Amino acid sequence: MKNSFAISLLICICQISFSQEKQIMDDENIKTQVVWVTEKQLFKELKYKKEELRFDRNGNRVEEVSFNKLGNIIHHKAFEYNKDQLTREFNLDKKGRITARSDYRYIGQLLVEKWTYDINGKLIINEQFIYEKQD
Repeated sequence: MKNSFAISLLICICQISFSQEKQIMDDENIKTQVVWVTEKQLFKELKYKKEELRFDRNGNRVEEVSFNKLGNIIHHKAFEYNKDQLTREFNLDKKGRITARSDYRYIGQLLVEKWTYDINGKLIINEQFIYEKQD
């Protein structure tokens, strides 16, 4: 019971966060967002690109790339949507090649299942999301 509540809460927070981000990016007609970090060190400043996000015309996040302090890619994902619902997510290597894929299934607006496949298309993770209504 506690686990299903925690999972449901986490999913709701993520969906709200992505929904708010989508609304802002759509309203402002944002194509990309870059996060730059400036760290104050003892005798100098270190400035580096931490993250770059790309959005489609509907404000949906379609690509996400994270970098380390040296500028190397440490995380790269691409996303596909059916209308406004995330349907597919790709994990990519440094050269942009697919290393894993996740497919999502919804009932209405609620995410109910996620399947993750390896590079060969073999199912490696199946996640099911259970929701309980309040009395």
